[in-house]
Amino acid sequence: MSRMTAPHLSRMGTAVQESATLRRAARARELRAAGREIYNFTVGEPDYPTPDVVLAAAHRAIDEGHTRYTATAGTPDLRAAVAEHYSARHRVPWRASQVMVSAGAKQVLWNALAATVDPGDEVVLIAPYWTSYLAYVQILGGTPRILRPPRERNYKALGQDLRTVLGPRTRAVLFNNPVNPTGAVYSEAELRDLFEPIVDSDVWAVSDEIYERLVFEGEHHSPLQIYPELQDRFVVATGASKSFAMTGWRIGFGLGPESVVRSMISLQSHITGNPNSVAQRAALAALSVTDAQLEPMRRHFRERCDVALEVLATLPELRCTRPEGTFYLFLEVDAFFGEWSDGQRIDDCEGLADHLLEKHGIAVVPGTAFDHEGGVRVSCTLSPDEIRRGLGILVEALRQRS
Repeated sequence: MSRMTAPHLSRMGTAVQESATLRRAARARELRAAGREIYNFTVGEPDYPTPDVVLAAAHRAIDEGHTRYTATAGTPDLRAAVAEHYSARHRVPWRASQVMVSAGAKQVLWNALAATVDPGDEVVLIAPYWTSYLAYVQILGGTPRILRPPRERNYKALGQDLRTVLGPRTRAVLFNNPVNPTGAVYSEAELRDLFEPIVDSDVWAVSDEIYERLVFEGEHHSPLQIYPELQDRFVVATGASKSFAMTGWRIGFGLGPESVVRSMISLQSHITGNPNSVAQRAALAALSVTDAQLEPMRRHFRERCDVALEVLATLPELRCTRPEGTFYLFLEVDAFFGEWSDGQRIDDCEGLADHLLEKHGIAVVPGTAFDHEGGVRVSCTLSPDEIRRGLGILVEALRQRS
């Protein structure tokens, strides 16, 4: 009889844990399936219908037989449409050969970093940051260099902050605007200041702009609009998921220098191959939807965030900055650590998130998922009534400590 041994796991296989947001969402579903009333504030998924023009295009694609493999990088017509769309948006010329289509912006980001980051290379992250950024760097054997701007600035980094972490091994700055999890939006002036230190360097910018259409006031600005000279060291990751309420369709767009895009396509050819053929036809139709047509969706999420802020304001000890975009609120909850009135002790945001879910049916994402020990993220994608009820329960639960 052979001796039982534990299976060997690779460095890559043990480099990271499961996504904290998806893990919390799965636990919320388990409790709901068991009959519990659960208010799930974890998942960043718009509760907004996919535009009719997109649905119609998908039906046509099926009827016309667009159900086969496509080119790994996406169909030629979609790549050309993305190039035209973002040439106008970014005010720099993009060619179809500088575009690839992936299974969501998440895969675009992975492709971009895998194509540019070697083991030991440093990648700058601005905390709080989306949970997968650190995971990508760790899987690739890179070294994260973390900037932690203060809450008073809504966690926005300055150029002088960036200068403090740039060094000879710095390969890239991984940037997000609007920001998940805080809802912060960098203005044109703030972007000009932040990216100035890398203009005359060889540092890359990888810009996650998946929430570009969800800005509540004014316009979204890409760093490329301010510094077009960065284009030969700049990769944009965006897509259809948030802008057009197409999360399940899994379509992301990557734009960058042709040599890097070719490398990203080569990687994708071995990992997943082409993105969904029907969803590509739908995404082509989505690009025809104007900002004016999407205005109701922006109002939809702004109103939900306002409802949430109104409820949360009833507890003064609970600090939260008004979001400028996305549909997230980031709550500072360190004031609620310590001894509670029922005798229990909660010392961190993980424990608080566990308590809120298991005892009160409120699912939030702890700030540790975003490299911030003192906060939790709330996604305002429920109905206004559900937001009022769910956050009302959260407030009453926190009163047991305050």
